[in-house]
Amino acid sequence: MPELARPIKHGQWSEAALRVLRERYLDRSRAGGAANAAPGETAEDMCWRVARAIASAEAAWGRTPQQIHETASQFYEMMVDGAFLPNSPTLMNAGKDNGLQYSACFVLPVGDSMDDIFEAVKRAGTADRRPIRPSLTTSQVGEPSSASTRTPRTRPTLPPPTSSSRTPTQARASASS
Repeated sequence: MPELARPIKHGQWSEAALRVLRERYLDRSRAGGAANAAPGETAEDMCWRVARAIASAEAAWGRTPQQIHETASQFYEMMVDGAFLPNSPTLMNAGKDNGLQYSACFVLPVGDSMDDIFEAVKRAGTADRRPIRPSLTTSQVGEPSSASTRTPRTRPTLPPPTSSSRTPTQARASASS
């Protein structure tokens, strides 16, 4: 995405917020990368870096560079206004081209066969090597698939009541009279 100007809006950051941003989220690579170096970006720079990286996904849907810039600007303003801040991995990784994920967790489906269950466990074990935690969803377990040959589960039905049928309450009432 071509470099377009960052919006001029600035955030109202408390000193505590700025300290957390400096310690955890601001990009130090612009300052030479030393662990104890001051960050090379400001809070607004970070917000613009993240907003541009997130908005760049719009290119996959055929958005023009100007439309992508507008989306990034709207997202940037939400962040500097304090209306929304993405999760930590997004703040740390978006726009840095470091190959790290933006999500802190993800959900893996668990199928309804032993092979599917063990495949899900294998994928969870592989994902667990990264600094994110998978969750397993069992929403598909017990659900018949389109390829399934099982018959659908049905509840037994009772024949409809006849006019001579009486409820237990009706039977007690007539017995007591």
